[in-house]
Amino acid sequence: MANTKRKCQMMPRFEISQRHLEILNEATHRRNNPAEVLYGQLIEQIIRFEETLTQEQEIGAYFVATPLNAVAISTVDFQNPNMLIFVGQDLEGRPHREVTAL
Repeated sequence: MANTKRKCQMMPRFEISQRHLEILNEATHRRNNPAEVLYGQLIEQIIRFEETLTQEQEIGAYFVATPLNAVAISTVDFQNPNMLIFVGQDLEGRPHREVTAL
């Protein structure tokens, strides 16, 4: 039998580019922070809608359970991983905070 030696070729080292790391980090961040992702999407929708308004118009939103306890929303915030927070005033001017769990 002939003595045959096989030459083992080394595979090139797998390298991850900086861009791939950024994509991976962003995907991980989005998966671990759904409230932030939803908050960003909500703000984008508000901005797009505001762009369609004239100078005389403005956007407004209310939480309404009954006509007597409507809350005018003035601020939207979030807390990761799963809370959207809406802050505003009721019809009598009292401060109100609505926390919505995702």
